[in-house]
Amino acid sequence: MLPPRPSLPLIVCSVAAIVFCTLLTAFCFASVLHPWGIRQLGGLLLMPGFLGLGLTQYAATFQSKANRAETAARLYSLGSGFAFIALVCVLLDLYRMGEPMSWPVAGLAGLLLLFATWGRWGGRLNRQWAAELRAWQEETASDQDGSEAPVAGPADRRLLRFLFPAIFVAATWVFYLWMGPRFGEHLSADQTPLALPQGASDVCYWIYAGTTAFEFSISEDEFLRWSEQQIARRRNDFKGLEPIGARFAMPRYRQWLPNAPPPHDVVIGGGYHYGWRQRGRNVDYAYDAAAGRAYYCSVADSL
Repeated sequence: MLPPRPSLPLIVCSVAAIVFCTLLTAFCFASVLHPWGIRQLGGLLLMPGFLGLGLTQYAATFQSKANRAETAARLYSLGSGFAFIALVCVLLDLYRMGEPMSWPVAGLAGLLLLFATWGRWGGRLNRQWAAELRAWQEETASDQDGSEAPVAGPADRRLLRFLFPAIFVAATWVFYLWMGPRFGEHLSADQTPLALPQGASDVCYWIYAGTTAFEFSISEDEFLRWSEQQIARRRNDFKGLEPIGARFAMPRYRQWLPNAPPPHDVVIGGGYHYGWRQRGRNVDYAYDAAAGRAYYCSVADSL
């Protein structure tokens, strides 16, 4: 009796899941390679789960293992449940805050809905596949007078055995480069990944490992309009920037720039400043009125 063959929807779902898990595993592995404790810890914690789901789905679909299909079905159901709960939490938070749904939030909600639907679909396909494999094994065992039933012969998937490792290596390299520091000096605003006011010029910046520091030249009035709009979006109790009465030291991007000679901070004798702590990090806006220079720094306490 010929072994059952996986259906086309199951193959499509499985390939998509394995590719997705391969990319996530590569992302976690690349984060472990980078010298930042938070990313290394998160990558170490998440990588086994993504890798395990991908290998389980491969064994279930392309090696015809019923127990792996049952495990994959449980994992799909668990992931679908988490995605649905997260979607409900996002919607309830929006309702509680009374704010309209922005495009990033709408994208997140749509992604969670996609994962919840995909989890339900993938779980059902794997349960059906596991039932087919179990039924075939029982029929084969009865035909062989109670002897042990052979495992369904795996389909020839040699291409997949080389394809997924190749995707993992390539994705790890791409993610590693993408996670690397981004910095630049004396650039125009449109040459940077930053959202700066229209009048910004001579921009210098550093972005890496949760740290963002940049500075640029701008008039005082333009800086005040831009910074107050930025801070008001993040601080409900914001009432305005504070004038700098005494000398104030502000960290610059050069503090993180490799082999950059001092000074690594700027001492402002007159201008404006506003700073606060937000989710374990220090955020500062400052303006040097004499130099016509704006400064921003957001850095975690541990860095």
